[in-house]
Amino acid sequence: MFAVMSMLLKRNDDVPICDQSIKRWCENQFKQQLLQYRAVLLTQIGTWLIGAFCYQQRYYREVIEHFNDISDRVIASHLPYQLADYQVVDDFLQEYTGVVVPTYIGSYGLQAETYEDELDQRVEEKYFALLFQMIQDIASEKVIAPNDVLYYAQSVYHCSDDFMSLVTEDFIEVLIDLKANFLISFSQISMEFLYLKYQPLAVKQYQQQQQQHYQKYLLEQQKQKISQRIDKCFQLLCPMTAKLTMKEKQLTVSVLNALLQSPHQFSSDDMDAYVRSACFARRCSNRLKELCIDTFASK
Repeated sequence: MFAVMSMLLKRNDDVPICDQSIKRWCENQFKQQLLQYRAVLLTQIGTWLIGAFCYQQRYYREVIEHFNDISDRVIASHLPYQLADYQVVDDFLQEYTGVVVPTYIGSYGLQAETYEDELDQRVEEKYFALLFQMIQDIASEKVIAPNDVLYYAQSVYHCSDDFMSLVTEDFIEVLIDLKANFLISFSQISMEFLYLKYQPLAVKQYQQQQQQHYQKYLLEQQKQKISQRIDKCFQLLCPMTAKLTMKEKQLTVSVLNALLQSPHQFSSDDMDAYVRSACFARRCSNRLKELCIDTFASK
């Protein structure tokens, strides 16, 4: 939680302290932006959560003890979720996502992630992104602010390497409270209401993702076929049985360049795919392959 906190550092003398008046003004401005953003946020997380409900399977948690180490593992049930099992969103949030994450806590190794954990992380990331953007907008005077707030925003914004750390340090308590309030209200929404409202969007999003995966698969298949054609031409021009090494780099590059010319005239995108392919990896050493990727990737 609040991974950005790990970046906190000592404030330099040239960065003003965020006093209570600055903090109150920024907090009020941030609350106004959250109100405007609430509908978008609800749609995003509602669609994600109902998508998980519709298309993911139920998992169970098992605790494994090995000497002094305790870890969770998740077991797939291969069973779908049933709407009748969940009265409010919070009931579903206790389900496991199927992912285990390191805890970094003593002898507790891996912990099974719940949808509550993932929701917390998603909302946190969106809140931080919105806060950082607000401070940037104040610094660039896209948002009209009092002089002391403007000076503060410009000072922290110009500390480019420390910007997120400084803003986090100043507003972490505000974000904790605002995020907690949102999560509490969201978790008490009727699961049936959420399902009816966002199920059509979740279905549409899932179908779009499936279509994108299929298009990516077709593209990879096409690249594979072209790479196989290039590989046959490469073998004709360079009929060596042993793997090519850096000693043959000039020969290899010249053969690849020849394949870009007439009568072959493979495109630069085709060549980029080929030098990254398994076909080419079987013909040369790793070092030579990396050199060819660097040579032909930008062509």
